[in-house]
Amino acid sequence: MGSEITLSGGTITVIATIVLTVFGAFIYLIQRHFEAQLNRKLEELRAELSIQIESIKATLGFSTAIDQDLRERRIPGYQELWTLTEILPLYAREKIPTYGDLKTFTTSLRNWYFRDGGIYLSETARDGYLSLQKSLKETLEGKRNEDQVSDHDYDTIRNNCSLLRTYLTEDILSRREAPKTSQEGRL
Repeated sequence: MGSEITLSGGTITVIATIVLTVFGAFIYLIQRHFEAQLNRKLEELRAELSIQIESIKATLGFSTAIDQDLRERRIPGYQELWTLTEILPLYAREKIPTYGDLKTFTTSLRNWYFRDGGIYLSETARDGYLSLQKSLKETLEGKRNEDQVSDHDYDTIRNNCSLLRTYLTEDILSRREAPKTSQEGRL
């Protein structure tokens, strides 16, 4: 019939060894190729991540500097605004103010807002300021300057002053407790 090749067991073993060696080498080369590609991609990702981290650090540093500068600028103006609101204390009332006193107060607030500190108010503190001015306007409508402020009007305006002061303290973090030292159990 045709030509048949007869191989001995040793020859088959040699051929099988050669095929397996070539196949193994081929697998090894493919593996090395993919490892090299993977390592290059990992290095690219590490480099990109490093750039992103540096960008985030720079942004945080810039934001921190702005926040610190804004806080330092707010404090003197907020102290002045705080002092203006002493006209209506909750405790130790020295005298009951007149509606004329409230008109002077609302003008003092307006002057502070446009000349000194309004530009530094946060949105929340500005809303508190505007709410106070609105309640003063509503309270003063139709009132005579020489009349003493009614208890209801006093409490309404005083509550708005208190709320505004709360917003001011939140802006400058003045009501935040100091961290405990390691001797006190924290930090």
